[in-house]
Amino acid sequence: MGPLVFAAGIGARDIDADLGRRDGYMDTGIRTLGFGTTGRGRRLDEIDLQQNTSHEDGIRWLTWRKLVLLRSVMTDTDEPRLPPDLEREIFEIFADLNPLRIPSVLTVARRVLDWIQPLLYRSILCDGPESASSSVESLAFNALETLAQTNLDTFHRLAGAVHSVVIARHDDPFRVLPRLTQTTHLALSPSVAAPTQAHMLSFYLRHMPRVSRVAVCLPNSFPVKEFGTPESLPADLLKGLTHLELFDGQPDQQDDVLERIIPFLCLLPRLTHVAVNGIITHEGIAALLRGCKHLRVLCWLASNTVLTAKRHRLLGEAAADFHFDERLVLIKYADWAEAVALPHPHRSNYWNIAEQFIRAKRDGEIDAQRFFVDRGWWDVDGRF
Repeated sequence: MGPLVFAAGIGARDIDADLGRRDGYMDTGIRTLGFGTTGRGRRLDEIDLQQNTSHEDGIRWLTWRKLVLLRSVMTDTDEPRLPPDLEREIFEIFADLNPLRIPSVLTVARRVLDWIQPLLYRSILCDGPESASSSVESLAFNALETLAQTNLDTFHRLAGAVHSVVIARHDDPFRVLPRLTQTTHLALSPSVAAPTQAHMLSFYLRHMPRVSRVAVCLPNSFPVKEFGTPESLPADLLKGLTHLELFDGQPDQQDDVLERIIPFLCLLPRLTHVAVNGIITHEGIAALLRGCKHLRVLCWLASNTVLTAKRHRLLGEAAADFHFDERLVLIKYADWAEAVALPHPHRSNYWNIAEQFIRAKRDGEIDAQRFFVDRGWWDVDGRF
């Protein structure tokens, strides 16, 4: 799918003349868009919700029932017969569950285009021109790059819908990214060269004043040669920060994190959620818990459950240093940029799970000396 087709959903055709009407409307809504079957050969109206049906199957079934209702009141025109809020909810649920199929519904009606097209651009991934990625996020970024050169009106309209920006590779995207001023979530991959990072984060934060969640390697973004003390770091750029994942840097940066980065984080007035990786030490964990006045969640992340469990055993030996602080959660991450994933009604991220884990400890459902979340169990059962 080319970027222009992705951006417009229809190429150069007249939207209103190409609406799917009568039976064609429901061909688009049911068969083409995948509402007719679950992918396992069953029709959604045959699903027994009382059996071992996934949550997503249930949502799909409910959405299919709403589409059947929509079909029952369709006329020979595309004029709505349902309340606009209900009609819009149907398409938004579909878009949440089937992001790759969003372009298929953009020709249903002009109002559907207006509702749904911006949803394609909520999250974008900048992963370089040579990337073979076909993800919605990567296609969205490519489309924005094209629109910035060919159709500024459409570009500005869709750029305003972007809230999460993930930079996996840096290939001079400055012509597009600084114009995404409504961004609230920003991730900068640790694989981006440190000299480049030294100026990227500050540059983007100056153009994205609404950013409140960041995932980045701060020692690389604010090198010690330029920012030698905690007080010298640009706190004004991060004063609105509420969530931060501190990516790993070099092994020799552990002392820098303890002596410069953590004291800086303790100065941020709105920081409530912090996630750290292997670069942190027990001393650093204790310093964060002690020094961040508004901290509610501290996630110690690992790439796999085995490593997380190992850290939990070692943590038991030093638990007295943390006074069994309920805010500390050891958990596996699912994706390197998970910290800046936008809220989703049908998917959890490690922030959500950690908050629920802490709430369960406060309610006495979990032992006070337990810090470890078995995410594999949680993802299957939704319980700790």
